Amino acid sequence: MELKPSSLTRSPNALALATLLGVLYLLTALLAAWATYDRGLAQQRFSLLAVGVLAALAIAWLGQWRGEAALALAGLACAGLAAGVAAYFLLTYDWQALQGDAKPGFELFLRLGLWIQAHRPAVPVPEDIQRNVAGSALGLTTPLAAGSVAWCLARRRFHLLAWPALAAVLFSAFTLAMTMSRGALLGVGVGLAVAAYLAWRRRAALAPQARRLADLAVAAVGLAGAVGLFVLLTRSPLSDQSAASRPQLWAWATDLIADYPFTGSGLGVTMMVHATYLLIIHVGFISHMHNLFLQIGIEQGIPGMAAFIAWVAVAWANVLVAYGRRASLSLVAAAVVALSALVVHGMFDAVPFYSRLASLAFLPLGFAVGLTAPAAAQRAASSAGRPRVSPAVTVAVALLAVALVLTATLFSQRGQAALQTNLAAVAQTRAELGVYSWPEWPIQDALRRSPQVDLAPAVARYAAALALDPRQPSANRRLGQIELSRGQYADARRHLEMAYQQAPARQANRYLLGESYAIEGQVEEAVALWRTTSSQLWWQEDWLARAVLTGREYWYTSIGEPQRAEGIRQARQRLASEGRP
Repeated sequence: MELKPSSLTRSPNALALATLLGVLYLLTALLAAWATYDRGLAQQRFSLLAVGVLAALAIAWLGQWRGEAALALAGLACAGLAAGVAAYFLLTYDWQALQGDAKPGFELFLRLGLWIQAHRPAVPVPEDIQRNVAGSALGLTTPLAAGSVAWCLARRRFHLLAWPALAAVLFSAFTLAMTMSRGALLGVGVGLAVAAYLAWRRRAALAPQARRLADLAVAAVGLAGAVGLFVLLTRSPLSDQSAASRPQLWAWATDLIADYPFTGSGLGVTMMVHATYLLIIHVGFISHMHNLFLQIGIEQGIPGMAAFIAWVAVAWANVLVAYGRRASLSLVAAAVVALSALVVHGMFDAVPFYSRLASLAFLPLGFAVGLTAPAAAQRAASSAGRPRVSPAVTVAVALLAVALVLTATLFSQRGQAALQTNLAAVAQTRAELGVYSWPEWPIQDALRRSPQVDLAPAVARYAAALALDPRQPSANRRLGQIELSRGQYADARRHLEMAYQQAPARQANRYLLGESYAIEGQVEEAVALWRTTSSQLWWQEDWLARAVLTGREYWYTSIGEPQRAEGIRQARQRLASEGRP
């Protein structure tokens, strides 16, 4: 099983860029681990991310320096990973919980799952795998395994590994269908369509102009499909509320990123940060925002999100380069399908990134960057040669431009204010949520009045941010929220009105300013603001909005201010009379 690479047309630019971006991503994860209030959870999350990044970079380096055979071996290892995930899922998942809730077109898989559940052995396990997590993991690993098996069988290499891997691929593909994960299946389907087009394009005898027209037509169809899907999600009345709720979650994600743009809110702590500072409720609501890229932005800030997106761009660029250099079509197709599964499913979910399988999310990036082609094939395919700019170089220039813009922004007065706000938000989150536990603390406002919690550093940084930029919306809202809790109502009103003026689209601004109006008896003004809030996701009634207003009424009653509680109660009753909760 010795690897004897022939002369290769390596992509040093892509490899160097991917390595740089992987290291940068890990540094942002380390910074996010510092920012988080739960150090134990952050350590676990960072370990998973570090393993994934290092494994991806190792695969990329092996592929670039040892050739397609090394990459195929990595793909065969993915077959074992996929088979392990598939077996665990089939042995543990509870299909009975899905009875009566099977999505259209998946009834057959549900019946088959119920049969498997009735006949499988009882296996004691600490927890099962949620089906979207399993679907995403299989969507990322199975294509890499399938392409590698095809390469091995076509070249008659590694037979002792290839045939068992083929069985693992078939088993994993079957299990992927059994997960009924629409996002994962859609991503794999898109990848297969793109791979099929690339295979046809290579084998068809097309003139250069016809090839360019075909590329433009396929790109136009893909863009039209993406726009149509977005319109379907945001405007069409869907019976599946989980799909219809995605835009609401994405809006919340951008609000959280605005509070922690440089460091992120911390690894693995989205649930309580989101509940406390955006939803204004005292219990966790949702663990991630169902978008891989936005979720990275929430946890690791804009630098982490930018590093990951840039790494994805470099991976795609290297796939195109390897395809143009006549790299093995089976390996190119494997990378295309896995990357498509990562991107497409990542647009609608953050799994497996937010699970114990987080390391698998990076494997397609390493595989794609590791693609090379034999130098002989490249010479045979090269045309009489006008020089071409490498896509990796284009990505590098774009990254440099973005870095310059971010640097200029950071050193501006508004950028300094945003940095101070970020540091203040981290200090507040660590001080409050580091000790908050329900029901020991009935509501987070109680923390802000307790001598056990020192918010002085956070308040000082918010004040510093507002000295630099009095209109900074996050600093105004977060400081106003603290002042409401402490009974500093006039100062809170001033800050919350400024926050609303600068960012009226942020739902937390409308909630908190409405509260400021309601407790002062301005019920009409409060109702007008709260009419614009909506948090209906998977339920037919707006449970979340009712929980927010009930919690605020409880708070003022608990501190002996019944008149202020009465203002919120009147506003809540007015909304209820209009058909709202």
